[in-house]
Amino acid sequence: MQETPTPAKLFTPLPHSLSESFELKPGMDKDKDPMAGIMDLMKNMYDEGDDEMKWTIVKAWSDARSGKATDPMKGFGH
Repeated sequence: MQETPTPAKLFTPLPHSLSESFELKPGMDKDKDPMAGIMDLMKNMYDEGDDEMKWTIVKAWSDARSGKATDPMKGFGH
């Protein structure tokens, strides 16, 4: 029987230099709309991302707006 790997075995930790430079910007405002927080996160990812990240975000947004995106929860009883 094969052992189920734990997350610690599946993911390699970030190098120390990279983990120090990574800064979370949560901007937690209790009066703010939760969707605005997600949009702020996406804007931050876009602003600080490389070209591939920007392309991925634009494509996902475009597909969602045009109805081409698939429902990731399809088949889970909703």
